[in-house]
Amino acid sequence: MPGASVRRRVLAVLALAPLTMASCGGDDAGDAPPATHREFEGDVHDELVRLTLAGLSEQGIDADPGCLTDLAAQLSDDDARKLVDAYPNGDPQVSDEARGIGARLLKCADRDDLLQTLVTSIVATAPVSEACVHSVLDPLDTAQLAALLQPGDDNNDSTSDDPAVQAAVDQLIACRPSTT
Repeated sequence: MPGASVRRRVLAVLALAPLTMASCGGDDAGDAPPATHREFEGDVHDELVRLTLAGLSEQGIDADPGCLTDLAAQLSDDDARKLVDAYPNGDPQVSDEARGIGARLLKCADRDDLLQTLVTSIVATAPVSEACVHSVLDPLDTAQLAALLQPGDDNNDSTSDDPAVQAAVDQLIACRPSTT
């Protein structure tokens, strides 16, 4: 089906947006290897929250520190340490539980900041109308916007079962310029 490849491309743009790097606590700046047992003052979970807030801020996104603290508290000390040590460019081997917690991280983001970052990222990397993308994404709440960034599998475009998220994915395809 011709729309399926375009849908995958739009979703790939979403999945590869710079925001996803911030959600993992990293960015593409520099080629330095990840630090080993980074030195810092205080608890490893607090440091993870600090790094996450800084990474989101670099992307122009404010986040609720209390929400991030609650999520970080659910991580084991080992997973939190691996994430801190891997910041900003590493790819730590963390537990499935930690990956699930990470998937919820963007729900702590400011909704308007998340919306604008998504719109900007999509428009910068795909031939789509900014006004169209904004109008498609604007009705979604923070959790729905975050769900758009969660990759699906071969049979699904998103991990979300939310009909509004699935409809937004379909509507983003219509934001392409007409070739006729």
